[in-house]
Amino acid sequence: MKASIIVSISNSNKILLENFLSNLSKCENINEYELILVNDDSDFVFNEKYVHNFNIKNVKVINVSPRKGYGIVNNLAIEYANSEIIIFMNDDVLPTINCLEILINDLKYNKCDAVQPKLIYPQTNTIQSTGHVFTNYTNSHAFENQSINSNVIYSDYRTALTTALCATRKDLFLKMGKFDPIYINAWEGMEYTLKLTTNG
Repeated sequence: MKASIIVSISNSNKILLENFLSNLSKCENINEYELILVNDDSDFVFNEKYVHNFNIKNVKVINVSPRKGYGIVNNLAIEYANSEIIIFMNDDVLPTINCLEILINDLKYNKCDAVQPKLIYPQTNTIQSTGHVFTNYTNSHAFENQSINSNVIYSDYRTALTTALCATRKDLFLKMGKFDPIYINAWEGMEYTLKLTTNG
C-alpha cells in the first residue's frame, strides 16, 4: 500500500463529495492507496459500498457523531491507517492525475518530513497556497492570489504547510502529538508542520 489518504467530511453537499470521489478515482494507481473517509456528522450517510461505485476499492468509512471538527476526527482516523505514509486531503481539493505519486516520491527521496503541492483556486486560476510564510505577528499562504506561475516553478522549503493536501509520515505525526484539538477547523495543519520545523 502506497499511502493512507484521510479525508474528513462535515459538509451537507453530497454533490461536492461525489465530485471529489469521481476526480480521486482518476488518480494514478488509486487502488494501491487506502482511503479513509471520516463522516463527521455530515447531513447525509454513506458507506464503503457507496464509495466503491466510484471504482475506489480500498475504503474505510468512520462515522462520528456529534461533530468533532477537523483535528479530532483526523486524529481518530490515524488509528485506522495501515500505511506508514499519510496523505491528509480536504474534500474540496481535486488533485491532478499524478499528484499523489509526486507527493510520495518527494517524501521518500527528497528527505522532507511533509510535502504539499501548489494549490490553485479553480475559479480564478490563481494560487491558493504554496505553504505558509511568517512575518511579525502573522502568517499567510505564500503567493496567495498571484498568477499560477508566479515564482512557483520549482520545489522550495517552507516553515509550515497546509494539510488541505499534504503527505507526511505516520510515525512523525504520532511523535508530534497529532493535531492539537485546541484548533477547530483552522490552523491544525500549519501547527503540525510548524512543530516538525521547530523540532528539527
